[in-house]
Amino acid sequence: AAPVKCYNAHAVCRKRIVKTIKDTEYSALRMELIHYDTACLTILGSLLTAAAAGYGFIAEKQTYYLLPLLSAIWFVGYFYMLDKRISILKIALYIQTKFETHKEGYFWESWLANDGSYLENRKLCLPKEVCLSRLNFFLEPEWIEFFLLQGVNILNAGWLWQIVFTSKTPPFALCGLTTGLSILSSAVSNLAIASYRSFKARKRKFSKIDILLTHKK
Repeated sequence: AAPVKCYNAHAVCRKRIVKTIKDTEYSALRMELIHYDTACLTILGSLLTAAAAGYGFIAEKQTYYLLPLLSAIWFVGYFYMLDKRISILKIALYIQTKFETHKEGYFWESWLANDGSYLENRKLCLPKEVCLSRLNFFLEPEWIEFFLLQGVNILNAGWLWQIVFTSKTPPFALCGLTTGLSILSSAVSNLAIASYRSFKARKRKFSKIDILLTHKK
């Protein structure tokens, strides 16, 4: 009987060690998600601050040659944010597939990707009965960042074209450069956001299939 008890004790101890390791890794991954999300907010805040300060300086000093620089800064910053969001999706998918089983008791990412996706399957209504469920498309962070980038591109190009039509010495070269950068930025960012949304859709579809298989088990 003694060897059996010893074996059982070792088995229980091993399960506890494995669970501790998994809990530690899970906590580290959650912290990494927070880190990436905070990085996105920091980058976005820096870009907005740079845009506000830059536009104020350009309007005051008439230094319109800085507009292409603003477009370039937003272009680079946007892709840094998108890279962080892709990392968030990968970590979330890893958590879903490696941790979120009924035996372990982890469900958050799977719930969020399916039934609990905010403003998607639930209606959030304000006191004035303004329903936000249909605004989910515009409230997702990746779209907010995308539309801000497009807004900067349109503003910079439009500002210079307005100068071209009103100035006695129109800056055609500067206007052409800024317009070209804006078109390039818009085209590449459109391709990038489409790829990101496709990966996000595949992740959500995969998580639904995974949950169905788990229920069958």
